[in-house]
Amino acid sequence: MPFWTTKSTTFENGVTYVGGTSAWKDSNGNNKLTTISSSNPTGFVKVNANSNDSIVKNLEYAIQNDGKITYRYGPSGAQFNSIQEVANSLSGYNANTTKLIKDSMRKNLSSSANEYNKKNPDTKVGPSVPPAAAGADPTDPTDPNGANATTDFSKQELGKVDGTGRSSYGGQMTYPLDLASSPQDKIKFEILKYDPRSFNLASNENLSGFGDRSAPSTRSIGTIYLPIPGGISDTNSVDWGDDSMDPFAAVLAQTALQSMSKGLSEGAGVLAAAANAATGPDANPALKNQIENQFAAAAIQGDAGRLLSRTQGSVLNPNLELLFKGPQLRSFNFTFKMSARNEPEADMIVKIIRSFKQAMAPQKTKSQLFIKAPNTFKVSYLHAGQEGHKRIGRIKECALLSLQTNYTPEGQYATYYDGTPTSYEIQLQFKELEPVFNEDYSDDNDQSIGF
Repeated sequence: MPFWTTKSTTFENGVTYVGGTSAWKDSNGNNKLTTISSSNPTGFVKVNANSNDSIVKNLEYAIQNDGKITYRYGPSGAQFNSIQEVANSLSGYNANTTKLIKDSMRKNLSSSANEYNKKNPDTKVGPSVPPAAAGADPTDPTDPNGANATTDFSKQELGKVDGTGRSSYGGQMTYPLDLASSPQDKIKFEILKYDPRSFNLASNENLSGFGDRSAPSTRSIGTIYLPIPGGISDTNSVDWGDDSMDPFAAVLAQTALQSMSKGLSEGAGVLAAAANAATGPDANPALKNQIENQFAAAAIQGDAGRLLSRTQGSVLNPNLELLFKGPQLRSFNFTFKMSARNEPEADMIVKIIRSFKQAMAPQKTKSQLFIKAPNTFKVSYLHAGQEGHKRIGRIKECALLSLQTNYTPEGQYATYYDGTPTSYEIQLQFKELEPVFNEDYSDDNDQSIGF
């Protein structure tokens, strides 16, 4: 069952908690804090089942996906939006009860966060800790007001600055309109919330400093289906380059490596051995000749290699080799021509173009101190309605780099009565966020092309 994360939740005493650990929805479609089970069919959490205070003992709460807390008082089952509403409806409610409720809720939340973090180490959640408050337990790490409380500076904590842009693109968009019910192959563009890779330097297994992104299926905010266009292709490439290292450079490199791995004395020994081979009684005449050319070139501030070529008609062996430099990111280009056959289809074409345009645009923040990244895309080919077309290469999560819209693809301006152009043509250029690695290919007995 997947996990989700709430927005910031602020208690009445100012303590803010970021996170949640639920994956189910109630009858109204709202996410709750805990998972439904046979022992917890409603998803509400007891504030403190062991409390001596009858109100605290019978009070339950759940956090919805917008961060709002809903309370329920056990005997009556009535639901409330705040602790004060609970107080107004019950007798025996006092300041001590308020403290008991808040302390118990904070511990429940911390316990939920610990459970979530064990299962989701790359997307940790936790309390946002204000300065130590009066009455806080300074030794309790689960108390958000305690001196030992810790703030997890994971991507959830650093990512509190949310963009103010569009958060949903209205579900499924399809052109032509009857494509959704058609068995023909199609291409799917899933609009995603951009998720930066988690930053973690403490892992002993992954020394890159970065973790993986969350699954695209958890970040989808809109989907576009179009017919597969002509000219689809992919180009896989890696970066290799010429590199050379002559014998003198090799000796210096070996000296440096030995010095770093085994100490300066070992490095000095490599250098001494090389010097003895070059100048000792059994020295190679060609090597001695090269050293003489080196000194001569230094005297005239010239190039030893050119001087050797002039005087001996030879050059040092450069040990030229083609070496791997790194991976490269793949780009994908698509061109779609869309002509509306009726008014609903014209509206859909406009919606699709607008969604591409808006999703690729960067987002402002409320403070406008930062600019947030645009939405990203998951591009998939579908065969017979199923994702993962085995006979066409797969595509990793992409950014939409450019979108060119041609409103007169027929070469002349023509519209319907409402001003809708008779045809549109869009050219999309995507680029993958991450390179393709050998390990990305699934072990399927070579039954699919892969990436």
